[in-house]
Amino acid sequence: MKIEIIPALSDNYIFLLTEGSSATVIDPGEAVSVLSELERSNTKLENILVTHNHFDHTAGCNDLKAATGCTIIGPANTGLGMLDQAVEDGDQLRVGTSTIDVISTPGHTAGHVSFYSADLEALWCGDTLFVAGCGRITGSNAQTLWSSIMKIGALPDETRIYCGHEYTIANLKFALSLEPDNAAVAERLQEVEKMRSRGEPSVPTTLRIEKETNPFLRAGSLGHAVGLPDSDDAQVFAEIRERKDRW
Repeated sequence: MKIEIIPALSDNYIFLLTEGSSATVIDPGEAVSVLSELERSNTKLENILVTHNHFDHTAGCNDLKAATGCTIIGPANTGLGMLDQAVEDGDQLRVGTSTIDVISTPGHTAGHVSFYSADLEALWCGDTLFVAGCGRITGSNAQTLWSSIMKIGALPDETRIYCGHEYTIANLKFALSLEPDNAAVAERLQEVEKMRSRGEPSVPTTLRIEKETNPFLRAGSLGHAVGLPDSDDAQVFAEIRERKDRW
């Protein structure tokens, strides 16, 4: 399976998975670049996987469906009338020769899902978790998003995290504002700045890296950094999320 990252809109990423002559696309925020890549690789689009219902992750779906006759698959109960197949936590899909597990990861939106492949050691998590960050809370609450991030944190450390946006430099600068003496975060920021200067995406990251540098995934150890040494992890997470909203 080949995984291609397609930049789209101002800072979105679309993911194209190809195996042989078949292709699956994840979160197509627009159609033109996907159709171009399908033509270039001489592959046929079989499926679209959608993590959540925001326009910048779904705007290309109908045009791709019209052009290719593909199947659109996404989370149930999210108002996505375009879906051919609705999926829920625990469902499994086949993409080429790989198995994809559906994991419910609400919080950014109420009906968000992530797609995990143990075969490929990869997770496509939309806007639940970013490199050094996480999504804003819309239509849900901090406890729900924290629980979803903990689900992701329980996956194997070598899991590659494919998230939906290139927000990494700003996220790492925020992380440093919480922990100015965190050498791992400072080194990661320098690394990513060099990558971006070369035009390279910071996606994918790995879960191991995020456990070292992502303040949202590490909220359980940041109580003192945000003045909440005696609060539970979810409360610390909520405080960090609120600070990032204002930052």
